[in-house]
Amino acid sequence: MIIAGQLLLPTSGSRAELAAGWLCIAAGRIAELARGACPHAVDLGGDDYFITPGFIDAHVHLPQFDGIGCDGLPLLEWLNTRIYPMERRWEDSSYAASMTQRVLRQFLSHGTTSFCAYSTVHHQATVAAMEVTRQRGLRACIGQTLIDRLSPEYLTRPTQQQLDEVRLLLERFPPLGESSRVEFGVTPRFAASCTPELMQEVARMARSTGAIVQTHLAETTAECEWVESLFDGKLYTDVYHSMGLLGKRTLLGHGIHLRDEERQVIRRTGSIIAHCPNANVFLQSGVMPRWLWREEGLRVSLGSDIGAGFEVAMPRVARAMIDAAKYLRFSMAPSLSGRGQGGGKVRTGGPLTPTLSQ
Repeated sequence: MIIAGQLLLPTSGSRAELAAGWLCIAAGRIAELARGACPHAVDLGGDDYFITPGFIDAHVHLPQFDGIGCDGLPLLEWLNTRIYPMERRWEDSSYAASMTQRVLRQFLSHGTTSFCAYSTVHHQATVAAMEVTRQRGLRACIGQTLIDRLSPEYLTRPTQQQLDEVRLLLERFPPLGESSRVEFGVTPRFAASCTPELMQEVARMARSTGAIVQTHLAETTAECEWVESLFDGKLYTDVYHSMGLLGKRTLLGHGIHLRDEERQVIRRTGSIIAHCPNANVFLQSGVMPRWLWREEGLRVSLGSDIGAGFEVAMPRVARAMIDAAKYLRFSMAPSLSGRGQGGGKVRTGGPLTPTLSQ
């Protein structure tokens, strides 16, 4: 297939440019790319077409697409009263398959061709979602959400059952497989909902197979305090580190309220933070200082976090990322200007509280 139009091309550093050109697709891959007029018959495109690489959503929840716009609640209450009942619907794997088809159509309509997603605790629903995604040809990492404590009974599963299901999914959808564009991701929901045994065992499986690990980290101060109370005062990031969950293929959703020493651990392990600016504002969780994390050497990606997020289109999520950075710049929040004051005891990030006097 020959596609021609205005190509988005990399230049120097992190910059890009638009230039007229064409590309050839062969065996599902870009075989040739060139600037200027195409010497061949064009199958798709034209002078007024804008051709870019597909967008990547690094943090999204497949069963939460129908929950977009459930406003007015903080994170933990929002989960218990709005999101968990919605995820219960995935007890029916046929419903999960149908919903995944609908979600994939939305992704493609907005140019998203790759994503890292959470399913639910339901094993067959996760299999159905992954098979649908594989059939549609998108590149994806999808994880069965792991929960074995401190959650609604209808979403809590025995530890051993989940370990057995993780093994089956790793065998069926192996990481970095050449035969498929869909791989399974080890997905403990967050530290409060998982026992140490569950986290340690799935971390071991991830290390032995090279699987992606995805979980949530430091989205709200209440969540951080809850995790610390459950693990004898241990910092949230240190909990994951002690379980063996951090590493270069670990994706940490949010990462807003991180202390100095936590960011050092994330940087040393090479773990990646998935920045979700729309969701953070929507739930009033805080504003992640992306530029500061990048200056400190942290790896940062971008996610929609639907359903707390309300934008499917990744360019709009990127615009929200820029708006968040502008907000922090003009507000000059004390937690940022201090940058680790008090021996790193104060979390960086903070709620959305304007400081107009400054």
